[in-house]
Amino acid sequence: MTGPLDLVRAEVMKHVGPEMDARFAQLIPLFTKALNRGEPLEQVEVPPAVEKVAAGTAAKRTTAQGVVALALAGALGFAADTVAGPDFELLDLGDWKGLGSGAVVAGIMALLAFGQRKIGR
Repeated sequence: MTGPLDLVRAEVMKHVGPEMDARFAQLIPLFTKALNRGEPLEQVEVPPAVEKVAAGTAAKRTTAQGVVALALAGALGFAADTVAGPDFELLDLGDWKGLGSGAVVAGIMALLAFGQRKIGR
C-alpha cells in the first residue's frame, strides 16, 4: 500500500534524483582517488555544484514578478479607491504615489536579487 509519505518521496526523487545522480557521478572518482592514495577525505577539494539559474535570469524573473505584483496592486487599489472614495480623481498625481513607490520597490527587488545571485547567497 502506498502511503502519503511514499508519494511525497517519489515526487521529490523525480525532481531531485537526476541531480543527485549527476553529483554522485562527479564526486565518486574524486573520493576514490583520495582513498587509493591514503588521503583524508576532508582534504579533497570538492567542486561547487553548478548553479542552475544565472543571476541575470533570476533578476529578470524577479522583475517580472514585481511588475505583475505592481499591476495587480495598482488595479486593485484603483478599484478600491473608485468604489470607496467619492473624491478620487483619475488624473491627480497624489493618488498615484503609491503605485510609483511600488514600482521603485520592484526595481530594488530586482537589483537585490541580481546582487544576491552574483555574491552566491
